[in-house]
Amino acid sequence: MSIGEIPLPHEHVVEDVYSTLEAIEQYFRDKLVGGDGESLSASVKKADFGVRVRQLRDTLGLSQAEFASRYGLDLSTLRGWEQGRRMPDKANRTLIEAIEVSPGLMANIIAKTQARSEVFANL
Repeated sequence: MSIGEIPLPHEHVVEDVYSTLEAIEQYFRDKLVGGDGESLSASVKKADFGVRVRQLRDTLGLSQAEFASRYGLDLSTLRGWEQGRRMPDKANRTLIEAIEVSPGLMANIIAKTQARSEVFANL
């Protein structure tokens, strides 16, 4: 590398994060199955999901704005979930489940991904 070159982050960062999220999703597919065989994620209702997200956020001691910022969510989307007006897509349900399992790990993964995205955006 010559003087003045910016070191680029590992080119497989996105793939690594995606693989991690897939592994977490597979864990929930394997472990969190209701008695009727239906995935618990699939059976969650809007209001129930909103309560769950609110409880998670309260447990972590975060405001809506802090939670949204830490985990890369849109604030209005988070509010919609908590108020039972919106139901997240599969990717966001998986993200919330992963945060429930390991909030610190997920915050670190998202922070590193966002930091690397900013490097690429500024090139």
